This record gives sequence, C-alpha cells and structure tokens, in this order.
Amino acid sequence: MGFNGLGRIVGSHSGGCVEEDLVSKFKSHRQNGPPVQCVRYGESESESTSLGLPCGGYLDVLVERLLPTATNASAFRHVVSCLQQRQNVVRTLDMATGEVLVTETEGFERLVYRPETEEFRQVYGPRYHLLLLGASAVSRYVAEFAMALDYEVSICDPRDGALEDLALGGVRSLSIMPDDAVREWVTDARSAVLALAHDPRIDDMGLMEALDSAAFYVGAMGSDRSSASRRERLLDLGVREEALARLRAPIGLDIGSKTPPEIAVAALAELTKVRSALESGRSEERRVLAVDRGLSES
Repeated sequence: MGFNGLGRIVGSHSGGCVEEDLVSKFKSHRQNGPPVQCVRYGESESESTSLGLPCGGYLDVLVERLLPTATNASAFRHVVSCLQQRQNVVRTLDMATGEVLVTETEGFERLVYRPETEEFRQVYGPRYHLLLLGASAVSRYVAEFAMALDYEVSICDPRDGALEDLALGGVRSLSIMPDDAVREWVTDARSAVLALAHDPRIDDMGLMEALDSAAFYVGAMGSDRSSASRRERLLDLGVREEALARLRAPIGLDIGSKTPPEIAVAALAELTKVRSALESGRSEERRVLAVDRGLSES
C-alpha cells in the first residue's frame, strides 16, 4: 500500500485496522526519520484479537519513506518501462541506507528478505494476460471476473458480428483468426488461453497454436465426451502427444458448475490454483491435477 502525508491511501495489505494505524504513525514522517522502518503487529494477544490476526500470529510491515527525488522517479520509470515490455524486474532495497537498485530478471519469486545483508527483494512482473477464444455467455462472465482479478483480457472471435454484443470496457476485442491471435498476444509464460467457442473451427485452430506456446495454462470448455473427441481431432491434426498433455479439458475445478457464471467461477478457480502453484514452485501441481482428471501423468 502507499499513503501520503495527507493520509490518502492506495492499496491495502490487511482488513483496515493496520492501514489506519500505519497512517497515524507515519504521516508526519515525510521529511525526517530513517528511510526504512519495520513495525510488528500482533505481539500481544489483545492486539492480535483487535486486528483479526490468527492465534499466535503477527504481521511485520516494512515502511519505506519515498521522497520525490530524481533518483526515485528514475527508478519508477525503469520499473514501468520493463512492465510495459512484459519484462520482469527486481527491486532491491538496502534496508540500512534506503538505497534502491532496479534490474531486469528472467525469473519470478516471492518477496525475499535477507537479514544477513539487510536486503529486501521484490520482483514485479507484467499483468497476467488471458486470451479467450470465442464470444459467448461464458466468455462474458470469465472476462468480467478475470478483470476483477487484475488480468489483462482479450477475446478473439473472427465470426461476423460475434464481438458486437460482447463489448466490455477494458477488454481487447480481436476479430482475427484464433491462431493469429495466439501468435500475436500469447508471448510469455504469464499468459493463459481458454477455448470457449464451442465451435471446433475456432477452438481447435487456437488450441493447436496455444499448446506449443509459452502459456502457463491452456484449457477448453466442454463435456468429458466432447473433450475426448477434441483430443482425437487435435491428434489427427498433427498436435504432438506431449503438447496435448498440457490441455486442461474440461476446464475448471469440479464444483458441479452448470450455468455460465458457475463455469466462469470454476475456470478461474483452477486458473488461480495453477498460477499460485507455479509462482510458489510446486512443480508437481500439473501432474496432480492431471491424475485428478484421469488424464495421462505425462
């Protein structure tokens, strides 16, 4: 979260009580005090209860004082430039001096604190991109829910007029062929592709390209029977078995979803699970999900 001397807050990291206390503690420290401070909440049972922290739990908050200097402005411009190019960037804070180093990086990692060097590292990456193949009622709900989860969303459908009734603010509409859409917009591992058209002419063409892309998730909507037929078609079309093993179909966690919004919830829940596993390094996640669905462990 960020806040200024007037008490204006952007973002959050708790239920509200911690944010208010932080502002009251630090809003007068704009021009003085150490550049970096740490505050611990929950050291007493009464404080944990009042803040809603778990029993025996506590919350450490790093507070960094940022002044509008040329150096800070340059560092922020560097971060923004990297993200616009879909490049990961790591920001390393020297907690003793407040000095900041910004560099590009290939990998993504959680917050890292190194007590021995008093370094705090945070990797920033571009927004996750979700490409939906086919304009449908499910597509509408998936797009709306995904934007609430901070995905960048594109919907591709080359059929005449298909996108006209699905105009959503903030969603990119692509009236090009699905394989072209995948080649142009699925360029890194922070992308996912969902085939939702229920039309093999759209779904299969996009999936053929997506299964050989860097996308971290490739899924298709349909019943078990239609998913089996799709796999047979894709093999006949020359898709390699090892690539086909990446396909998640039917999409979504098995929550008994029937209606378009329920299907969207199930799909995004699975997407969130896979994404979280990848970010935390649980490489066995895809194998477990495959076994759960009765698919090949490959």
